[in-house]
Amino acid sequence: MTMTQILLAAFTAYFSDYFVVGMIWLVGAILSIVYWRRHPKVSRLTLIAIAIFLVESLLSTYAMIYMPAMSRERGLTNVQLSLYYLLYTIVASLMQAVAWGFILAAIFGRRDEP
Repeated sequence: MTMTQILLAAFTAYFSDYFVVGMIWLVGAILSIVYWRRHPKVSRLTLIAIAIFLVESLLSTYAMIYMPAMSRERGLTNVQLSLYYLLYTIVASLMQAVAWGFILAAIFGRRDEP
């Protein structure tokens, strides 16, 4: 599988998997920008979380397409490939946890704003 084929497959998979969620992220980002003056801290935390979710989703889609191709190219064993998946899962979970931390901080954080 060439790099172009991998990227095309990742792009197609990403939009089929994340289209609806992506629309929700887009609405959240727009609302954050609209309400920035009224709630700058909440808006900033929300935009950071959305950015993390977006990056994580792009990396996850790419990784899920690329890892099997990498396995074939490099002749990895199933055990070695499972270690890559484990590492991917840990990184993706940490990114999602951080993003949710920002969301919770936005919801329940102190509100010293007018």
